[in-house]
Amino acid sequence: MCLYKNVILCKHIDMIQRIQSLYMVFIIFINVIYKIVLDTFQIFIFPEYLLFINGSIPIYEYLIPTISITLISIFFFKKRNIQLILNKINIFYQLVLILITLYNFLSLDFFHVIAISNIILLILANLGIINDKDLIKSLNRFR
Repeated sequence: MCLYKNVILCKHIDMIQRIQSLYMVFIIFINVIYKIVLDTFQIFIFPEYLLFINGSIPIYEYLIPTISITLISIFFFKKRNIQLILNKINIFYQLVLILITLYNFLSLDFFHVIAISNIILLILANLGIINDKDLIKSLNRFR
């Protein structure tokens, strides 16, 4: 037990400030900035023959799952296996969106740059989570 109450607070803050959490915060930051910039200029339009009612979908319907999965993953900082699974789901979601839009538009857009950067940051976050798991396993072997 700790003699000071602040030590417990410092432990919780320290766990949130791991490098993979910073990568995921950066993903949220990129997507929110993209949403703000996009609201002032244009709306991303999907082709009409996809399974949508009017053929167009606003970008926030793409960004909401990305931001929510990333936020949930950040809050599971103590459960690394769940965090890995959520990040893999997010990577799969990003890849599906890239493949659908590249297949239908056959041109690169700033949307694709954002999605590719999200994938790269999620892969880096997964590598950080795996390194943390390996570090904890090695510390448990010493005990």
